[in-house]
Amino acid sequence: MLLLYRMSVWLYALIVRVIAPFHRRAGQFISQRKGIFERLESDFRNHEGKLIWIHCASLGEYEQAKPVLGLLQERRPSVKVLLTFFSPSGLLGFKDQELVDYLHYLPLDARGNASRFLETVRPSLAIFIKYELWYYYLMALNARNIPLLLVSGIFRRSQIFFHPMGKFYLTALSTVNHFFLQDDYSAALLRSRSIRAYTVAGDTRFDRVLEVANAAGEVPLVEAFKGNEKLIVMGSVWPSDMKYLLPIVEANHDRFKFIIAPHQVGDLRIYEKIHASAKYSELNEGSASALRVLIIDNYGMLSKLYRYADYAIVGGAFRGALHNVLEPAVYGIPVFFGADASNEKFIEAIELVKHGGGFTYENSADLQSKLDEMTNDADLYQEVCRLSRTYVSARTGASGQVMKKIEELI
Repeated sequence: MLLLYRMSVWLYALIVRVIAPFHRRAGQFISQRKGIFERLESDFRNHEGKLIWIHCASLGEYEQAKPVLGLLQERRPSVKVLLTFFSPSGLLGFKDQELVDYLHYLPLDARGNASRFLETVRPSLAIFIKYELWYYYLMALNARNIPLLLVSGIFRRSQIFFHPMGKFYLTALSTVNHFFLQDDYSAALLRSRSIRAYTVAGDTRFDRVLEVANAAGEVPLVEAFKGNEKLIVMGSVWPSDMKYLLPIVEANHDRFKFIIAPHQVGDLRIYEKIHASAKYSELNEGSASALRVLIIDNYGMLSKLYRYADYAIVGGAFRGALHNVLEPAVYGIPVFFGADASNEKFIEAIELVKHGGGFTYENSADLQSKLDEMTNDADLYQEVCRLSRTYVSARTGASGQVMKKIEELI
């Protein structure tokens, strides 16, 4: 099975190279990794002192690392930090240079690459986020007695570690010094394989969304747009969402104002046809109040917009990629998202529904019915808001538990 794993990594690299001339992200994957070891050796040639290596797949996982990075900067400013990404979108979209000392891609998982990487950077501690567990890197860390933590880890029975043919990978998994897990189910899976060095700490993203909410500044144009009316924010939506959401906008044009933040802002034609709408880039305070629909044509604003919402509708479910439901939930508002089997991958979404702060919808009529029920019952609305808020507030603190372990190890 180890041979099959090596072949799959090699085949992945080959496929990426073949399609690179025709696929932007594949091209970035190849081009951004050229000369990677030369750049690493240049950065670390004269490095001395303690170094923590943190690895994330992409920007989504980085959001789980960021609260820990903040605590490191606050409590152990003398410790250097190397942050690596697997995906080009992670490094290319990274904007928090003040939190790290070194920023690089991770070379592909191979025995020689893992050995050369660790001999070059010489970390005192490694931290992997969520499920980025590469076999040769795990084994190389263990061979050098470099402690490894998994943060915001989450496991499913279908993963290779728990498959009868994945025993070789289970051996590598067992080298992790401590797992900080999101849920009890993941803990049960580890126990079933005699791994007990874990803490069910929850997801560090709860700390992150609370941090973002507390730091969110005012957006005067949005305040002028909303005025004293009820506002629904549709966040990170795709055309597959708008199939059901456009009828909601049309049917409730006089009852609510709407902010629509597409996941991709390159083509806004389906949104620009909406009556009494305008793009954010065209907005001014004088015209804002007369509009009914505001279309966000930039990136980076969404988490700030939710603070003005009375209801949030989160996109992505109907294409198997539900966006972050915690970003609106932290503000204590009802959170709606599409009903899809893929939602089981997003434990926070499932739990938010169980807690009473989140709601799925099958179609426009279903969503309309749930909005009407809440709009017409003030007590119900307030209770849902309370449940949404407490779902997040009761689950913060994972980052502090991780930091305590880091301080023990370094």
